[in-house]
Amino acid sequence: MKRMQWLVWVVTVCSTGAVVYAADALPHWEPGYTWWIGTHMDIHAEDPATGDQVDMIIDDNAPPYVCIGIETRTLSRGAKLTYDVYRLIFEGTVTGSGTADIDLMDVEIPIELRNGTIRGETWVDCDTLGTVLTSRFITAELYANILFTWQKVGDAEIVLTEEYEPARDVVHFPVEVGNTWTDAMSMFVYGRYSVNYDIGSGPQHEENTFDSGETGTMTFRVTGREPFKTWDCYTITGDSPDWSGAYLARYSPLVRNTVLLTLTGFSLPEQGILLRDLTQEVMDYRQEAFPTATPTPTPNPAETGVTLHLNQEEFRKWDTFHLSRTVVNSGSGLTVDEYILLEVYGQFWFWPSWNTTGDYLRRTLGADTIYAAETVMSFMWPEVEGSAAGLRFWAAMLDRDRQTLYGGFDKVDWGYR
Repeated sequence: MKRMQWLVWVVTVCSTGAVVYAADALPHWEPGYTWWIGTHMDIHAEDPATGDQVDMIIDDNAPPYVCIGIETRTLSRGAKLTYDVYRLIFEGTVTGSGTADIDLMDVEIPIELRNGTIRGETWVDCDTLGTVLTSRFITAELYANILFTWQKVGDAEIVLTEEYEPARDVVHFPVEVGNTWTDAMSMFVYGRYSVNYDIGSGPQHEENTFDSGETGTMTFRVTGREPFKTWDCYTITGDSPDWSGAYLARYSPLVRNTVLLTLTGFSLPEQGILLRDLTQEVMDYRQEAFPTATPTPTPNPAETGVTLHLNQEEFRKWDTFHLSRTVVNSGSGLTVDEYILLEVYGQFWFWPSWNTTGDYLRRTLGADTIYAAETVMSFMWPEVEGSAAGLRFWAAMLDRDRQTLYGGFDKVDWGYR
């Protein structure tokens, strides 16, 4: 194993995903449900061949894990099982601090991860709330204290995916105090990493892919029910013949998720990894469903033109923003230039490049044709400062040869807060 690969493991282990466990009855999630989950990790990594070491504590900023809906997904490893899953997406920042040795010497250099970002998604089985997959993309800058001066020495980029076969179903519903069960599963871990660094021996570049799997068991026990923060929780402990660490979780039926997870003393000797402490804690939650999208009206086959459809008029953080349009040509076939514009207080941006100098899509319309609604853009509304009203999308088609309006145009007004 190369020296910098442990740093990759250090960065990736900080993101074990939205861990989902038990409730006295199987809860149901709606699109829009959100949990802000903070992760703290203390890890030791050592190359068994060289003895080089990294010790690091990593924290994230408790990014929101947002349920965006139910989808049918198939795994890519093992038996390639298919599930109906809640799909949660997350995005946040990551920082880290610790020490690393250098060039096989017994010298510890203070290091930090700065300007780190993480984004990814988690799939949760609708029938069990067992975790099916967690995938994440991480970038960070590597800083080191060399000769009493902090300086940037490199960059890291990591893509890491975990799949579970069967789903990581560590709670069986309905759960009651005294329940005991054993969970046996295979975990597949795959991805890639790329690290550029220079800590005094010249520029170095390391990159590789990894793809491995292992099978293990863990026995769980519901040992009691007690408060944590303001939530009434089940306490769940676990142990495994495969490792000597300790496991503790607290599940809140009110929050419909695990509000605390602690894993200590977990060791992967082959990779030289010792996880001293992994703690994930729900900082806040919101059980508010996304607004129901406005149904797309059936276009009139006799009315040539373009019609815009926006799923709501005002958007807040984590709302789904979905803009689509329908095109109708009730005449003979011809070629048109289709324009969609965003107007913001007198300034205009032109789709599909969304530049300010002018852009459009040239398309050939069939005679007497109603085209199915097509997505213009779809995303989750981010956290933004302030509010705005009176924003507007315009849509129209111009006859390519005459450069005159072809059919009817449309506009929709919207805002955010």
